[in-house]
Amino acid sequence: MKRRLSWKSVLDGLLQYKMIKVVMLPGVGECVALTEKNDNGYLRAVHPLKARLTTESVLMKSLSQWVRNNGIISYDTLRTREDPSPVQTPCVANFDFDLTAPSYLNPLLQFSRSGEIRSGFFVCDMLLGYKLSLVHLQPFITKCRSINSLRNSPRCLFMFIADEYSEDAFQEMKRAGIIPATPENLFGKDFADALIQLRDLVGSLTLSLKDNIAAIDDIMSRVSNIAGATSQLQGDLFEYIIAETVRIDSKDVVVGKICKSQKGDTAECDVLSLKGNAAITFIECKGYKPYSTVRHEDVKKWIGKQVPVFYNYARNEYPNAEINFEFWTTGKLGDDSRESLRKFTEQNSINQRYNITIMEPHDVRARINATWNDALVRVFEKHFLSYPDKNVRRKHVPEPFRLAGHDDAIIEDDF
Repeated sequence: MKRRLSWKSVLDGLLQYKMIKVVMLPGVGECVALTEKNDNGYLRAVHPLKARLTTESVLMKSLSQWVRNNGIISYDTLRTREDPSPVQTPCVANFDFDLTAPSYLNPLLQFSRSGEIRSGFFVCDMLLGYKLSLVHLQPFITKCRSINSLRNSPRCLFMFIADEYSEDAFQEMKRAGIIPATPENLFGKDFADALIQLRDLVGSLTLSLKDNIAAIDDIMSRVSNIAGATSQLQGDLFEYIIAETVRIDSKDVVVGKICKSQKGDTAECDVLSLKGNAAITFIECKGYKPYSTVRHEDVKKWIGKQVPVFYNYARNEYPNAEINFEFWTTGKLGDDSRESLRKFTEQNSINQRYNITIMEPHDVRARINATWNDALVRVFEKHFLSYPDKNVRRKHVPEPFRLAGHDDAIIEDDF
């Protein structure tokens, strides 16, 4: 291990020789990519990448809940790649993973010379949307073997999750003592199908109205029992609800449109609506569970960074069109956000460069109801406004009793 270079050293070397570059993708964040001649090529990766990351996020929440509930890990020690704090990076022996947690399962335990218990670790990486061959999985296998080769390394239960594996990759993973799991094998066919539906929905630029509504209803219903998944999808899928709402008046509607200014700045518009060359509307969608507060940082970003890019894009691409900016949310606006939006609206009223509309929960509800689309209204009410029923009745499970002998009275009572 002493002769190995750290991943940071390898990254810096590749960046130095311009074999790779760090790019900022709108709606995704900072990414490492192979160097391309034209930076516009990176924008084509936004939709499929967002679809994969959204799907993996739901899977990660389901896996986190599963390992906690089954006692595989120490309950409150789990870390994932989605943790905001760099201190909580999921890491074992200086190797990063998508998910890690200490485990006190008996085969993973070790004892120091003083008799002190040392926990093992449950670690997992995932890559959905592809059939993986050995060349794709070799880095993960090498990472696991490197940890095992360390003198004082903890014992680990290694898992990788993908949709499908080639035969040689599957066998090599087994030989390395790694669990080659799939979403279907872990959580059943219904859950795996819901992930595929979610990936197809987020990764598609356009879908029919009927397909969008049905897919959202099906996805939200199937993942409703996963802690945190519903709240996440309320944000991720809210823009599709809004797209179907405005599609009633405008047939040219795009979800997740990447706009680029003449300066080269990019921003992602949640929903873009066009009425020929007469009007263009940029809609920012913030889906929250009822009574949650919209993050002030998101409001400031929309006003200060996204709107200028959208305005420049509209003036360049549709010079004669009326320009509209709309902010739709099912959450509450805090005092800071209300003040920022008020100043933004007042400042615009001086020069009247564009129209601004703020849609709060009651406005959104009224607008959706005005479509007279029963399916759309039902899905919005069911998954974006209603609280989940937390009063789940538990089945009565009797204590063990004798099935033969002198307990006839007990048996008759229970049956």
